[in-house]
Amino acid sequence: MTIARVIAVMLLSLFCFSGTQSQQEELLKILKPVDESQRPRLAKRLAMFMDHQRAQQWSKLYELLDSDNAGRLSAEAFAKLMAALGHEDFAPERTEPDGRSGSQYRIYGCVKVRENRAITWFQGGLVAYLQEGDWYFTPHFLLYDRAGQRLLCTTPPRIAARVTFSPDTSLMKGLINSSI
Repeated sequence: MTIARVIAVMLLSLFCFSGTQSQQEELLKILKPVDESQRPRLAKRLAMFMDHQRAQQWSKLYELLDSDNAGRLSAEAFAKLMAALGHEDFAPERTEPDGRSGSQYRIYGCVKVRENRAITWFQGGLVAYLQEGDWYFTPHFLLYDRAGQRLLCTTPPRIAARVTFSPDTSLMKGLINSSI
C-alpha cells in the first residue's frame, strides 16, 4: 500500500468522526431546554431521524414515529404519505418545552420540501415525545401565515446544509484493496 493511500484512509476516518461529532455537539446546543440527562439520547435519536429522512428510509423512520402517529398509520401508509409530502430534510434551530412534564418538546427549524423539481426550505418542525424510556417523533409540520401561505426560512439552515458523515467501511476497504 502506498503512503498516499494510507494517509487518505486516515484522513477519511478522521473526517468521518469529526463530521458526526460536530453535528452531535450542535444538536446538544439546540436541545438545551431538554433535561441534561435526556439530551444526549434525544440528540442521537434526532440525528437518526434526520438521516433516515434524507435517505428516504421510510421503514426505519417509521420505527422512530411516536405511538399516536404509529397507531393511526401502517408502515406502508406512512411511506406513501412521506413520499407524497416531499419533506426531504430537516435543520433544527431551537427547542421549546411543550407542556410541563419534560417529556414533550417542539423542535423548530427548516424543512426542505421538494415539489416537482423545485426545492424550498420552509419554517416548520416536529414534536419529540419521551415514550417508554426513549424518544419518538411526529412527522414534520410546516408553519403558515394568516393567509394560509407556508412561511419560508429566512436564513440558510445550519445543520442540514452539512453532509452527514459516518464511517463507511466498504469505502475504506475499497481504498485499501485497490492499493494492494
